[in-house]
Amino acid sequence: MSHASFWGVFWIDASSNEQAKQSFSTIARIGKVEPNERAAKNWLSSLGKEQPWLLIIDNADDQSFPVEECYPDGDCGIILVTTRNPILRLHGTIGPRYYSFAELEETESIELLLKAADAHAPWSPPTLESAKEICKILGHLPLALMHAGKTILARQCTLENYPSFFEKNWTRIRRMKSSNDLRPISDANAAIYSSYELIHDGIVAKGTQASEDALDLLRIFSFLHRQRIRADIFLRAASNPRLEMLEQQKREQEEKRISNEEKRSVPFSQSLRSLGFGIIAFLLRLGYRPVLPRILSDALRFGDFDDLRLREALKELFQMSLVFANPDPKDDSYSMHPAVHLWVRERPEMKIADQAVWCQAAATILTQAILLPPLGDKEEDEILRRDLLPHVRHVQKNEHIIRARFLENQESRRRIWPLLQPRLDRNRALQLVKFSLVYSQCGLFEVAEKLQSQVAEFAIKMLGMEHTTTMDILLLLSSTYWQLARIQEAADLRQKVLEACINVRGKNDLKTLKIMDAYGSSRWQQGRIPEARRIHETAVEGFKDVLGENHIDTLRAMGNLGRAVGKDFKFTEAVKIHSKVVSGLRDKLGNSHLDTLIAMDNLAMAYFDRAAYGFGHRGDLDHAVRIEQEVFEQRKTKLGREHVYTLWAGLNLARIKALQGEIDEALSIFLPGHTIARRNLGETHFGVLFAKMHHGRILIYAKKYEEAEKILSEVIESHRGPRKGHPDRLIAIFSLIKCRNLLGKQAETTVLLEELTESTKALFGDDHPWVKYLLDPQNLSKEPDEDNSSPIESMSTATGRIGPIEQLVPVAMIAKYGHI
Repeated sequence: MSHASFWGVFWIDASSNEQAKQSFSTIARIGKVEPNERAAKNWLSSLGKEQPWLLIIDNADDQSFPVEECYPDGDCGIILVTTRNPILRLHGTIGPRYYSFAELEETESIELLLKAADAHAPWSPPTLESAKEICKILGHLPLALMHAGKTILARQCTLENYPSFFEKNWTRIRRMKSSNDLRPISDANAAIYSSYELIHDGIVAKGTQASEDALDLLRIFSFLHRQRIRADIFLRAASNPRLEMLEQQKREQEEKRISNEEKRSVPFSQSLRSLGFGIIAFLLRLGYRPVLPRILSDALRFGDFDDLRLREALKELFQMSLVFANPDPKDDSYSMHPAVHLWVRERPEMKIADQAVWCQAAATILTQAILLPPLGDKEEDEILRRDLLPHVRHVQKNEHIIRARFLENQESRRRIWPLLQPRLDRNRALQLVKFSLVYSQCGLFEVAEKLQSQVAEFAIKMLGMEHTTTMDILLLLSSTYWQLARIQEAADLRQKVLEACINVRGKNDLKTLKIMDAYGSSRWQQGRIPEARRIHETAVEGFKDVLGENHIDTLRAMGNLGRAVGKDFKFTEAVKIHSKVVSGLRDKLGNSHLDTLIAMDNLAMAYFDRAAYGFGHRGDLDHAVRIEQEVFEQRKTKLGREHVYTLWAGLNLARIKALQGEIDEALSIFLPGHTIARRNLGETHFGVLFAKMHHGRILIYAKKYEEAEKILSEVIESHRGPRKGHPDRLIAIFSLIKCRNLLGKQAETTVLLEELTESTKALFGDDHPWVKYLLDPQNLSKEPDEDNSSPIESMSTATGRIGPIEQLVPVAMIAKYGHI
């Protein structure tokens, strides 16, 4: 079969579990599904026989690598495994089941060598004899033959004298290898490395700017992951520092303006600490220049990146087969052969100190290619961060190896002075924060948390809790806590940051108000609704005083307040707030902006809540379903069916449909999305449990009480521990009691009712409307048909009426929150 026989060809780097996961993430992005292994395999399985694919699992040499876990289900594709592990022959199913490839046949070797050397046919007998000798010396290895041909083509030697050049290089390599090096060079690698050295020497001998840049890039590439090294990394590394500098100046000017307007003075202790940090930072930077290749250092010095210069350097490497361009013209990236990639780092001339320098240069390029918020919020930046994960990992792995070798050398020489450990200074801290964003982008929140915690400790020590930089990193860390379901820690950390900000800036400072708003959202997510409402009310009043009622930040804060108000059983007030926010953000930002979509989603669910809890107006569900349907459809188109926020919209739409009595349609929307969420996020993820709880409630509407009872019981059991008193669990308990009452199992509800009573009153107080609703015997026992008939009609005039929103248009961005 040829390449044209397949609808698509996909690669898995099986050199490690981490690289395999990253490869699956890339495939998932192509399929517009969630970036993980399960979603990618499911997408491949779903393509069908009309779209046959080839999946190449490459370099599966490690015996511990679970290659069978990489296989998608179904029979619509072909899987090819490349490996040096003979045990994997058992996995073959077609024809002879496996093929063994060592060296090329002699005729093929000669042809490859002479074509690479651009020797014109017909080839004379002396030419063929010289080529035959070279092929024998190089063990008929394709890569070594390619390098030999390129060396001859570059006129560094001829076919006749290549063997003597090769032997001189190999002798030099053997002589320079340390006698205590426990990693011997195999005969196969000897051929590759010696042929590579001839090419390297030839590039050095040119002495041109392009050749010097090419060697710099080659060393940089060797400390990045060998596959998909994007060319635009270098462009971004050259241009981003200026963008960040301008953003910092803008931020400082804004801070200064607000300080002058409020006549706010900074406490002496804070000024002293900032001054101290400035001195330390200055001392750390004395004589310091970022380690960068000349092509980038010149760009930073002259203020302009020369893309043509980069292309000339890449051309040098490509022509000598040291790098390979991605065959997809839309993917401007380069890769290296594993043997060359390793040898560039490990060649005898590359001392440990040189390795440290070039590894740091690679790390610096990655750091400068990543933008800190509020910059870097475009989709292309998100894709870049995902693509950078293998490179960040490889750089950090090599940093660890280099430090270990320094330590080995110190111990072997028995030096009396201590080994210098990597110092966490300002530049290193910035690098760790940016790398943490890459890990977070790829869902590796545990790794991100470790990096952010290091930087947070450094910032607190050097700057103190009340410094702006410290507060920013702590807020970032709190968001990571939330992603790790460490909700209590996230909220507590935001509370500490808020207290520090109030202490140094005052309650009406803009930054204080933004932190207060974030803190209120944390309490809302914990289910501490009354407290969250009080916090958001204070924040909104502050925003109105400082920025005005129609400022974007004020409107955002009002949206957060509206969520808390709605969950505090003030449904009509919530609808009014969200309607105003939608109108304001639509005027300020347009219909398709992220914040406008969030406001519309909140408004849709405010209408839903008002109807669901018996306080609805005529038309509430019509408004809700119209908005949510648009959000759902647009997210499927723009984000993909498996994106987490598409799943949220599907869940919300299913809930509305169920309340309307359209049970079959509700389940047809909900069940496929719920299957995806369980597969991608896991059974115990709080978002999955939230959806599962509403699955049970939809089944009650469908009068499938036994099935609903089972699901709701599982949800309640999964919410043990810190989330025991969360409203999600209380709603599940309420629904389970109702379900069992309808099944005639009132005797099994006593303990549950006691827990519901105790937990609800502890959260809201004895007289809160939530308490009255959840503990109302009628609500705990009436049939679904009774839930929404008369209340919607009877309460329509008592609570006031909100006009229709027909002028709202479809939107296609991301909503942040689900709804209880």
